[in-house]
Amino acid sequence: MGRITKQKGNFKQNRRRIFLQRHVDQIKEEIEKKGVARAITEHTTVDLELPGLGQYYCLPCDRHFVSNDALTSHYKTKAHKRRLRDLQETPYSIREAESAGGLFIPDNGRR
Repeated sequence: MGRITKQKGNFKQNRRRIFLQRHVDQIKEEIEKKGVARAITEHTTVDLELPGLGQYYCLPCDRHFVSNDALTSHYKTKAHKRRLRDLQETPYSIREAESAGGLFIPDNGRR
C-alpha cells in the first residue's frame, strides 16, 4: 500500500508549476547580460494580468507577488534561500557536460 502524504493543492498543478518557472541557468544568464537592476525593472512594469500589477517581483525565484509584505515574507522562506544558493554556484560548461557523458577525446598525456 502506498504512503499517504498531505500536499498543498493539486498534484498536476504542482508539477506544472515546475515547468512554468525559468531554470537557474536562464536567470543567471539574464543577470549577467542585463545586470540586476535592469532585469528587475524590466519585470516590474505595470501589467494588469500579473499579481500586484507586476510591481512586486523576486528575480531569483521568477515570481510575482500581490503585495510588498508578501514579497518580504517570501525572502525569509527556505525556497528563496535555496534558489539564492543555487545561483551562486558556477554552471557546468559544455566541456564538463560532454566529459560526463563520455563524448570527449581523453588526454592521456604524451606518447
